[in-house]
Amino acid sequence: MNQSDKPHILVVDDDSGLRRVLQRFLKGNGFAVTLASSAVEAEKLLAQESYSLMVLDIMMPTESGIDFLARIRGKQTLPVLLYSALDKSDMRLAGLKLGADDYLVKSAPPEELILRIRAILRRTETGGSLATGETTPASQAVPQAAPQAPESTASGAIKLAGFSFDPKLGRLTRGKETHTLSESHARLLALLYAAPGQTMRREELAEVLAQAVGEKLQKRSVDAQISRLRHSLNEIDPALAKCLQTLRRRGYRLLPDEAV
Repeated sequence: MNQSDKPHILVVDDDSGLRRVLQRFLKGNGFAVTLASSAVEAEKLLAQESYSLMVLDIMMPTESGIDFLARIRGKQTLPVLLYSALDKSDMRLAGLKLGADDYLVKSAPPEELILRIRAILRRTETGGSLATGETTPASQAVPQAAPQAPESTASGAIKLAGFSFDPKLGRLTRGKETHTLSESHARLLALLYAAPGQTMRREELAEVLAQAVGEKLQKRSVDAQISRLRHSLNEIDPALAKCLQTLRRRGYRLLPDEAV
């Protein structure tokens, strides 16, 4: 698939580490991605090019995502997903009243972000530009599988040693066999599962996991969590644990069945 054929997502967040992680997840799921570190930078990009959807952080210096959305909403119809560390009903309602299409807390599994983006694009089937108001054709609105997409089950989930994984429930299923992971193990597996076959650096994993637990994590802590997760997977099925690979001095990756 050509880059121009992919839905184009504008990610606006002042956290450079998180921007890189989101870029990796989104590209791994068939999207083109442009990054902006502030509302000012995002506004310039919107004036230069059309996008299918904007993922917008709320807590940013100079101008918050809420203020930015309020200021530009009357000028263009670009779908917006507010992506925030704040899990507050008043903030959620404020964003939705201003015209945001959805609101997702950053502690949610990455797979949920992908699913919500796809749902918005299916509903709107348009993109917008601050300058031109151009629309993205409906054929571009629904993401296609990335070239490296792994084998899928009937529900669209990749297979790991014959298991399908539900990131939202933290559950591994193979036929009638079902295993529910602990919250921490499910969260970590979900991060890797959202970008199958792609190497995630320890720094990137620490960055996203910190958003979920609300405290800074060291790289060694990520190593320990990976080790515990691998042990848990090994108890379910040794073949499942082999899907979780360590790349020395690089990071970790999750390989689906067809790539193992």
